[in-house]
Amino acid sequence: MARYRDRRRTPRPDGLYGGLGVREASWSAVVLYRFPMTSCARGFGFGCWLSSTLLWAGTLIFGRSKLPAVHKHISSIRWLLSVFILGLVISGLTAIPLETEMRWLAEMLSHFSPSSLDGLNVWIIRIRDALIVTNREYPFIAYGTDWLAFAHLVIAVAFIGPLRDPVKNVWVIEFGIIACLLVIPFALLMGSVREIPLMWRLVDCSFGVIGVIPLWICHRLVKRMSLPEGK
Repeated sequence: MARYRDRRRTPRPDGLYGGLGVREASWSAVVLYRFPMTSCARGFGFGCWLSSTLLWAGTLIFGRSKLPAVHKHISSIRWLLSVFILGLVISGLTAIPLETEMRWLAEMLSHFSPSSLDGLNVWIIRIRDALIVTNREYPFIAYGTDWLAFAHLVIAVAFIGPLRDPVKNVWVIEFGIIACLLVIPFALLMGSVREIPLMWRLVDCSFGVIGVIPLWICHRLVKRMSLPEGK
C-alpha cells in the first residue's frame, strides 16, 4: 500500500497523522476505505478477495484484539439490513397473486387446522371468495395491490444505500424505523374503518414490530461507530 510523503493521507494500522496528533486507524478501516463493498456489487471478485486477505493478514500480524469493533458492526448491519430487504421483497411479490395464495391457504386450513381455528377458516374463505368475485367482475381493482407490491420493492431498493454505507445513509434506517412504528396506529385505525377483525389487525401490527427490531439494532450500531474511540 503506497504511503504519501507527508504520512497524513494513507490509512495506516498505527494511525493517521494530522494536525493535532495521531488519529487511530485500523486494518478494517484500511480495507473498507481502499476496497469498499461497491467492488463486490459490481462483480470485481479480486477486490473482495483482496479485502478478505488483508483482514486475515491484519489479524495474524496485529492480533484479533487490535482489529476494532467497527468491522464487526458493519458486518452485523449489512446482515440485518439484508434480512430486512429480503422481507420487503417477499412482502411485495406476495401482494400480486393474492387470489391464488388465498385459494392455497383456504385449502390448507380446511385440511390441517384444528376446530379451535374455525373463526380463522371462515375469515380466510370470505377473503378468498371476495377476491374471486372481484377479480372476475372488476379485475382493475387488483391494480391497486400491484402498486402496493411495487411500493415494497422501491422501499427495498432505498435500503441499498445504508447497505453500502450505513453511516452516510443512516437517515434511511431512521425512515424505516418511523415507518414501522406508524404501521401500528394505521393498522388499528384503518382496520377498524374497513371492518377488519381485531386479530387480523394485530397480525398487521406485528409486521411493524418485527421490522423495527433489526432497524433499531442497526441504528444503535451506526451511532456506536460514529462515536470516538473509547466512548
